[in-house]
Amino acid sequence: MTKIYDNVDQLDVNASAAYTVKTDVLVVGAGNAGMEAAAAAREAGAQTILIEKEKTINLMRVGLASIGSRAQKAAGVTIDKQELVESLAAFAQHNVDQRLLETWADNSGATLDWLEDKILKPHGAHLRAEADAMVTNKAYQAFPTENDPTFDDQTFTSYGDWFLQYQEEHGVDLRFENSLVKLLKEDGRVTGALVKDLAKNEYYQILAEKGVILTTGGYSANTDLLKEWNPLALKKNVYNDSPRSNGAGITTALNVGAIRDEEPAETIFDRGLVPVGKKTEDMYYQTATYDHWLWIGSYPFLKVNLRGERFANESVPYQFIVNAAAKEPGYLYAMIWDDDYADTLEKVHMLGCARFGFPGYMKDKEAFIADTNQHVKDGLVVKADTLEELADKLGLPADKLKEAVANNNQAVIDHQDKEFGKEAYRITPIKKKPYYGCILGGRILCTFDGLRINTKMEVLDENHDPIPGLYAAGNDAGGFFWGSYNDRVPGLAASHAHTFGRLAGQSAAGLTPDEKKAAVFKRPTLTQPAGQVIFKRDVVKAGLLYASRPIFCAGWYNESEVKRMKYEAAIFDMDGTILDTSADLTASLNYAFEKTGHRHDFTVEDIKNFFGSGVVVAVTRALAYEAGSSRESLVAFGTKDEQIPEAVTQAEVTRVLEVFKPYYAEHCQIKTGPFPGILDLMKNLRQKGVKLAVVSNKPNEAVQVLVEELFPGSFDFALGERSGIRRKPAPDMTAECVKVLEVPKDKCVYIGDSEIDIQTAQNSEMDEIAVDWGFRSVPFLQKHGATMIVNSAEELEEAILGE
Repeated sequence: MTKIYDNVDQLDVNASAAYTVKTDVLVVGAGNAGMEAAAAAREAGAQTILIEKEKTINLMRVGLASIGSRAQKAAGVTIDKQELVESLAAFAQHNVDQRLLETWADNSGATLDWLEDKILKPHGAHLRAEADAMVTNKAYQAFPTENDPTFDDQTFTSYGDWFLQYQEEHGVDLRFENSLVKLLKEDGRVTGALVKDLAKNEYYQILAEKGVILTTGGYSANTDLLKEWNPLALKKNVYNDSPRSNGAGITTALNVGAIRDEEPAETIFDRGLVPVGKKTEDMYYQTATYDHWLWIGSYPFLKVNLRGERFANESVPYQFIVNAAAKEPGYLYAMIWDDDYADTLEKVHMLGCARFGFPGYMKDKEAFIADTNQHVKDGLVVKADTLEELADKLGLPADKLKEAVANNNQAVIDHQDKEFGKEAYRITPIKKKPYYGCILGGRILCTFDGLRINTKMEVLDENHDPIPGLYAAGNDAGGFFWGSYNDRVPGLAASHAHTFGRLAGQSAAGLTPDEKKAAVFKRPTLTQPAGQVIFKRDVVKAGLLYASRPIFCAGWYNESEVKRMKYEAAIFDMDGTILDTSADLTASLNYAFEKTGHRHDFTVEDIKNFFGSGVVVAVTRALAYEAGSSRESLVAFGTKDEQIPEAVTQAEVTRVLEVFKPYYAEHCQIKTGPFPGILDLMKNLRQKGVKLAVVSNKPNEAVQVLVEELFPGSFDFALGERSGIRRKPAPDMTAECVKVLEVPKDKCVYIGDSEIDIQTAQNSEMDEIAVDWGFRSVPFLQKHGATMIVNSAEELEEAILGE
């Protein structure tokens, strides 16, 4: 006999409805999935009611995954869809419906484009794609899926209020303090819901002609359901960070014949601070404000069980160390570190929200220090001048802790973790007093084992047939995750909610698959009187101008200026402007550094800070960064203001170059290719009669090979570094182009992606256009004098042609 669940909020399922409200679509739960579902249904023409039992919407997540968002295309981020889908399925041991993974992969990019166009851009914000997804442990595979809402590419911006404004402006009937009591079903179809208006203490029913969408957010706040469906979670976790999520949507659906996942899935963070002596069975702390959350908890510092013994590799996905601790006495563990910890945070290179600096939540080491110190003050992190004292404060056996620390420090010397195989660069010494320690347990962010659905987001019954009129998305929807969350695909959980919420809204409103594709927002063409500053990438309300902006940024231009920009020749930089060479440069530099005995774990983001001024300067910057120079100081290298560490000698630069140059020459086309839209740009410009040239500080031989192989017939002239012609930013290369192309320099425009390119244009007395998809960020380009920055090949074409 099918179990009937009581209402999880203790509401009266037999109450009489005081009145009836009719609508097309009812959405239950105003979180990431619910907000998307309501907007999509309304956009499709359906009258839509969105109910939420609390007084506010739930947190709208930053860090959103996708494949092929416009932000990713502009940043040159490409992801092999099938590789990612199979990786996700393999991570779950195929305990998932792979069709749902494919559905997400096919629709995530368009969903984020909609969010950017409709919610972010009307308020001056945009999505920034994070290109770095370096993982050095070969057991795991990572993907650069993350997109972050931001104004300045340096900090997050929240957008919940903007989303609310959108709902109100577009006629979504949003009702707070209205709680789901039960679903109504007639002749096999879900027809609506019995609802309680908590503010008025009144029951009423909502009849939804087209469908009900459940987006209430899983069940991590409901200890009774956890005991039934995921009892280990109560042992592994000492915090729940989603106190709203009590299983309301899932249980009401089960009561009308739905089925759910049969095995648990969840997101657990390894950042839950536990008072010394507290037992996990006595602690399940519910918080919406992330109380007692230790940011460095996810870092791969030494971790030992409650007997003082190291028990696992700490360089694993967030949840895995909590899983490993579940095999240890007491389910909890201690983390140990020393007073130099802040100087090691950036070097261990974390992904996702734990990342050092944006798009991580802690912007710099001072932020990490402040976070740690607040927990020292509240007694959840302890300090001591001896390991014996630290062990005593943590309730650990001193001899075992000293042995674990000694083994850790020997691994640093050996440059090898012989116990569990942690990467050498992630082993950090514990030598400098005071020593730090804390007791940690899991904190569950959400559950994922939800209702079984199909690719239309329809909820399935015991025969795996859809229940007419019932849909689910977000953490109410199952089949997508299993077991532990894969944090090597940053932003996946939030994007799953957004994408499936949008699809559920469209399906409930009755859109066909073709109509869903057509529903992707098309950016309007914006026009304003000449002389006004316009945000081309934005959806600007009538009359709203941004003329006070002091300099141009990505997507901005002065229309009167553009109309005179009909150039006869366009001279392009190569790396970071027309060619995405970052992956091959990264691999080649790491190879050269490994062969010469140096650090060899540089990321694409590191490479972007090294290159741009020629290969000699790039190698010098990399050696200096290894020696402790900050990223900010590297930009001065190659100028009179450079401050090269004494450890970086010209002899060592030459030694590395002797390995790098021949290796890169043989491996410069492995992953290198034109940025999105560049080949079409070249074709269109040539058809319009614009002469084209490319100049680069690469060796001339490499430039000729790359142009011939990747841009056959595109350029009238190509020039790399060669004797007798000074490198950029000197004007020699562009002067050679002017001579060969036979075009006056005031009819030429120079296009690049770095401060070197801006200086080159200035020294050449040419107009310049900067692109935002290359080696430098928009704020950096602004700071270094860019007068125009475009964010797509299409915008670049418009700027060159004056259209």
